[in-house]
Amino acid sequence: MIINMSPNFRTMASSSGDMIRMRFLNPSDLDVVRRLCQEWFPVRYPDAWYETIVNNHNQRFCSLVATINDEIVALLVTEIRSYQNLNYEDFGFLAKHFEHYDNIQVAYILTLGVVKRLRRRGIATLLVKNLIQNLQTISTLKNDCKAIYLHVLTTNMYAIRFYEKLQFQRYKLLPLYYSINDCSYDGYSYVYYLNDGHPSSWWLPLINPKYHLLIVRNSLRSITIQTYYQCDHILQSFSLLSSLITRWPLKFLRKIFDTILCRHRCSLFKLHDDHYHYINNHYYDEQKNHLYVC
Repeated sequence: MIINMSPNFRTMASSSGDMIRMRFLNPSDLDVVRRLCQEWFPVRYPDAWYETIVNNHNQRFCSLVATINDEIVALLVTEIRSYQNLNYEDFGFLAKHFEHYDNIQVAYILTLGVVKRLRRRGIATLLVKNLIQNLQTISTLKNDCKAIYLHVLTTNMYAIRFYEKLQFQRYKLLPLYYSINDCSYDGYSYVYYLNDGHPSSWWLPLINPKYHLLIVRNSLRSITIQTYYQCDHILQSFSLLSSLITRWPLKFLRKIFDTILCRHRCSLFKLHDDHYHYINNHYYDEQKNHLYVC
């Protein structure tokens, strides 16, 4: 897949009067991008991932940066993916008839960050709008790329408001999707439809038995997690009781549910293969340059 990127970048003036310009990543940005990602995000990406997004030989990534006086102040990395090859938890946000076409693609926002001193000044909005513009004008994507999607923590209200303001629609809840510092957190998936992409009619899931089973399953998961946290909080509140009664049964129960929730993702990884690595609760595939949350 060859992508001829659109040269129609937007510019805007910052509050200090400096002009904010946008461009694509290039190999000379490698060290700066690595440093900024390490400052902004809890995930530690491998060196091969940075080299892939700045070189982009296979044209699979759409990586934009905003600069002020040639200094990178914001970064947006998006991967173009085949809709048919999405993970189980992501598949289904397009209408049913799109599943019959092999050329349907979607864009997945991997990272979006702005330097701290320039946040909440519209730079991130500028990056996302420019991404949408490029996906609607690039000749190889404007007919095939039907949506942009992303994942966000349910507790990250600033990011949720940001994407909803840009007309992203919440697709579904992902229980225990994130694993950070050995703790599991729920996430949301959000979708922005473009190029005539659209979801199924609102009433179609109601007649699908799998939809009702999914509601029951997610409800049981939420009840279990809430019970765990409440019991754990009670034990921590009473130090004497906490010393007499260990919390290992609760942790063991939580571990079982974590394993059940991740089994369909973790089963994809053969850990004895040399090209798979476990990095900060994520699996990285060197051959595909994919980072999987698990």
